[in-house]
Amino acid sequence: MLSSWNDSDAAYETEITEWIGHLTHGPATRILADFAVHLDRGGVAVSLGRKLLQLVGPGIPDTYQGTEFLDFSLVDPDNRRFVDYGALKDGVGSPEDVAKQRIVREALTLRREQPELFLGGGCQAVFAEGAARSHLVGMARTLAGAPRALALATRAPIGLQQSGGWRGTTVTLPEGTWTDRLTGRRFAGRVEVDQLYAELPAVLLTR
Repeated sequence: MLSSWNDSDAAYETEITEWIGHLTHGPATRILADFAVHLDRGGVAVSLGRKLLQLVGPGIPDTYQGTEFLDFSLVDPDNRRFVDYGALKDGVGSPEDVAKQRIVREALTLRREQPELFLGGGCQAVFAEGAARSHLVGMARTLAGAPRALALATRAPIGLQQSGGWRGTTVTLPEGTWTDRLTGRRFAGRVEVDQLYAELPAVLLTR
């Protein structure tokens, strides 16, 4: 059954409106709301990790003006929307908003500091070892074959939690001491993933 501006089906549209009303103010509303909160925890982790991988990955990263904080629009935003520059400047947002802003800032700063790494460098996958290795997605940006930056993100965090967490899963870092630009913490050698992700579900490591 179809409905359009030119050939509207009033009965169909009424049923759709009533269905939405039952979802938002009906007996299943609380169940759906609790489920959405459950999904949100994983969604935020995935969103932060994907943003980091996008900004560090090959190509030219795009970030819509005003979406340095998390954005829950159902469609792509555009530059006609109001942007609260004061909140962005002062970091006035949820912890998740501030975490995304930090990822955007540090990743773009790295690109500005080391343009040769992103213009002429290479890209390699980074893998974890252990029971939960499939839940880590990693990328190394290389120059002359040597890793210069590592971006690590979390994959399927809800499934990870349900299966018991990282359970000793590790990542072996390239030689040297690496600093997470998002938290300032330092790592070297073989590191347990739950230590890497102690503060955020993603890390940006430089040597």
